[in-house]
Amino acid sequence: MLIPVLCLTACLAGFISAGQDVTTAKTGGQATKSAESGPEEALRGFLLAIGTQDEAKLRSLSLPHDDFEWLLKGQAVPADIRKNFEEFIDQSPIRTLKAGEVLELSGGRELKVDPGDVSGDRTMLMFGRDPLPHKLRKVDGQWKVDPSSIVSARKAADAARKKKAGQ
Repeated sequence: MLIPVLCLTACLAGFISAGQDVTTAKTGGQATKSAESGPEEALRGFLLAIGTQDEAKLRSLSLPHDDFEWLLKGQAVPADIRKNFEEFIDQSPIRTLKAGEVLELSGGRELKVDPGDVSGDRTMLMFGRDPLPHKLRKVDGQWKVDPSSIVSARKAADAARKKKAGQ
């Protein structure tokens, strides 16, 4: 059974079908399913807030960003599949990346995890089959997601769509 997934870095309006994993780690790391509070729970809440267009929750779980409104573009998950979406977010594995870890990205590119992105009040997480990791930072005791890569991806996809349409 295919479960709809929110591919945050590539989608414009919502879902793609769960398919081949486009990001693999070259070095260790354990996939985990975490229900405890911490960066994993913040990321799950952030993803749910994007999918359900819950602006208040999204703002509370995001680091400030000048183009925050790009996170709210597109459509919310339709009510008839919302339960499946919530279960998918809750049950998908999240893996914490380690300094020096190298990820193979689509197109043969590589990303090496910088030690400054995974120390103390900072972490990077891979959610399910998302093609890029999510950066988080602890602010005043609460983990928040850096939405920069998602905003950039949505802007790029919008520009490509407009170019294709001749606008």
